[in-house]
Order: sequence, then structure tokens, then C-alpha cells
Amino acid sequence: MLKELENGKYFNDDYLAHIELKGDDTIAMLTRSRIMLIRSRRLKVEWEVQFSDLQAVSMQPSGILLMLRNGTPGPFIPIADQNVQHWFERKVEEVINEFNSEKRLAEC
Repeated sequence: MLKELENGKYFNDDYLAHIELKGDDTIAMLTRSRIMLIRSRRLKVEWEVQFSDLQAVSMQPSGILLMLRNGTPGPFIPIADQNVQHWFERKVEEVINEFNSEKRLAEC
């Protein structure tokens, strides 16, 4: 899907995980560099947040809120199933920790 999404814009992104959201064609996708909401039938990105712009991930009762670096609330990922929510949040935390470690190494 990444190869075809937005005419190949995300071709070089490394896929890590995705979840299907309420609605029949909405997917939250996690890559090594970003989180994005995709309309799978049209292969269009509704929004994306690169990890360099992400400050925090906040668990909410009905999903995950992304907080941007400037302290502004970012996109909200609605996830009704608590097990799916926790699984996806763990995946996001893993890749963010990896991203931050690589960034620190590059700064040294």
C-alpha cells in the first residue's frame, strides 16, 4: 500500500503496523518515520505526523491523542477496542523510542 499511496510519495517508508478504524476504509498506519490516517479505497492520506513533530502520545478513553512539539493537540485516532488501542500505542512508543535513540546518536 505504501508504494501506491499518494502516487508513491511514501515508497521509501518502512511499514511497521496498522489498524482498521471505525468505518470501512479508514486505516491508521505506523511507519518508522510517521503516523498517518489513510483512506484505503482512494489511497489518500487524511493526515500525517512525522515523529520529528511529535511531542507525546496520550491514551484517551476512546482512542489515542497525538501531541505536537509546540504543545498543540494534534490528530486523534479513534479506537474503540481497548486491546487494539493498547497494542497500537505500544507499537507507537517502540518506534518513537527507536527514533529518539537514533536522533541522539546522530547528534553525538
